[in-house]
Amino acid sequence: MDMTRDSTLDEVCALIALMPDAKVVGQEWSGDHARIVVHVAGDALEALTHAAWTANVQMEQHTCELGHHLITASAVPRDTLDHGELQLLGIHLVWHLLEAGVLPQDAGERLLSVWKAESP
Repeated sequence: MDMTRDSTLDEVCALIALMPDAKVVGQEWSGDHARIVVHVAGDALEALTHAAWTANVQMEQHTCELGHHLITASAVPRDTLDHGELQLLGIHLVWHLLEAGVLPQDAGERLLSVWKAESP
């Protein structure tokens, strides 16, 4: 089953929302790039920053709102990734949430299968 870029963005936002101390406050497309605004604090900030860094996704503090961060991820296909770095961010979030015991194993494995990734 393939996922559209919109459904990939929705899944990534849903994964972020599963993180304690993280809330998605906005999402939009700017050309081929997904832009996600999150309010994040505590351990979630470190975990999300790490996931963004490992997925080669830009994450920066939002200039207007304290505690808000802007994640910008390319959805241009690359290698085996239909939705580029956005998909890679989703994969890293699944791995983190599985390890943390927040995401049920079957749900994580389903997403990893769709995104052509291995279980951690």
